[in-house]
Amino acid sequence: MNKDGVVQYLKEKRVARAKELLPFIDHPFELRRMDEAGYINSLGGGFYAHASVDSVLGGFAVVARFYPKAVISGLSALHFYELTDQSINYIDVDIPRTTSIRNELIKPHRVNANLMIGIDEVSVESYTVKIYSPERALCDAIKLFGKGEIFYKALKRYMARKDKDTVEIARLDRILRTDVLGRVAQEFADG
Repeated sequence: MNKDGVVQYLKEKRVARAKELLPFIDHPFELRRMDEAGYINSLGGGFYAHASVDSVLGGFAVVARFYPKAVISGLSALHFYELTDQSINYIDVDIPRTTSIRNELIKPHRVNANLMIGIDEVSVESYTVKIYSPERALCDAIKLFGKGEIFYKALKRYMARKDKDTVEIARLDRILRTDVLGRVAQEFADG
């Protein structure tokens, strides 16, 4: 086993598929042992990260490196922007209807390409990740969770931000047929 080769490769790439690491080891089971010993981090779905990489951010880096058409969405986007405390067990992504992803680490949502709007690009573990903006994440939240606790907590945290953009929320509301701006107005009215 060449533990140092695996660790060095992951130090450079940050994330990798198991098959990329096979040349460094004698048997795939060694990856599990290295994960248990803390040398590497198993992300699930056959992906591994360097031990210094946070599991969620490692999942985002996997999306950027291996699924470049995907956009981080839903609860995962809310988590990235610290608009929720909900734990995430997989990475939510939106992909064009013509694309498909099958992996236990990623939960794909196939959407019309013309609805993949409000996309930001952020740097995560030296990869450029496509992720919905905080405003778009709120639009997703009201669609996914209704006007329940997750949405209202996200809205309250968003309203506390200095960079809130109600003009962008209004634009996205119109296109996506959501009512986040109505909830923002209610939040302001409630104080």
